Amino acid sequence: MVAVFAPVNIAWIKYMGKIDHRPSNASFSMTLDRLGTRTSIRPLDPDGPLSFTFSDQGYCPPETGRLKAISHLMRLAEFESVLNAFSFEMTPVSGSFEILTQNNVPAGTG
Repeated sequence: MVAVFAPVNIAWIKYMGKIDHRPSNASFSMTLDRLGTRTSIRPLDPDGPLSFTFSDQGYCPPETGRLKAISHLMRLAEFESVLNAFSFEMTPVSGSFEILTQNNVPAGTG
């Protein structure tokens, strides 16, 4: 299983627009290191074809969000070429996986 945590970041003042490819005003934000989203991916069947499902526990994004996430994860061949360009080796992945996402803040608040 692999698990990651993404903290909430609140932009109090967000830069708007650019001048000469640089922000036209400063921005000010705060990262709340204990509030955010924890996502884990665990293998279900290592011998099957590559597939992903969302757990019925925790937060399950709307269908459009699920389809976008799964579509992105299925593009592993593109990731392999990028990693190889920087001399990283990627082991081909197969099998089915379950994605579990849990928020400790309401969705869409950061």
